[in-house]
Amino acid sequence: MPCEISAAEENVFKSAASPHLDGLPRMVSRHMSDDKPRLDTEDIFGLFEALDEKTALGNLPSFVALDLSRVSPFNTGDLDMAMLMMRVANLESRMAGIVGECITAVQDQLMQAPSASLAASTDVRLSDKSSVLH
Repeated sequence: MPCEISAAEENVFKSAASPHLDGLPRMVSRHMSDDKPRLDTEDIFGLFEALDEKTALGNLPSFVALDLSRVSPFNTGDLDMAMLMMRVANLESRMAGIVGECITAVQDQLMQAPSASLAASTDVRLSDKSSVLH
C-alpha cells in the first residue's frame, strides 16, 4: 500500500504541474518510514486544497480506483483504528524479537556462568586444603 500511495502522489503532482499556476506545494521525496504513507497522503490533500483555492481542480484529470476491492468500505474512524491496530501489531512483533534476543543473551551468560563459578569454587577448595596442609 505505501508504494501505491507514493505512485499516486507522483501521478497527482505530475498532473498538477502547470507553468501558469504559481504557489502550489511541491512534491517531497521521503525515505521509507512508518509515517511515509500518512505524510504522502497529507501532501496529496494539500495539493488538492491549493488547487481548489486557485479554482484549478478542473484542470486535473479524473482519478478513479482501478480495482474497487482495494477501496476500503470503512469510514475514516474505522481506518484510524485499523491503522492503530497495525502499528500495535508491528510493535508487538518488534518487542517479541527484542525479548527473544534478551532471553538468548541471558541463557548464553547462564551457560557460561556455571563453568566460571565452578572454577572459582575449585580454586577456593584447593586453597583451603593447601592452608590445612601447611
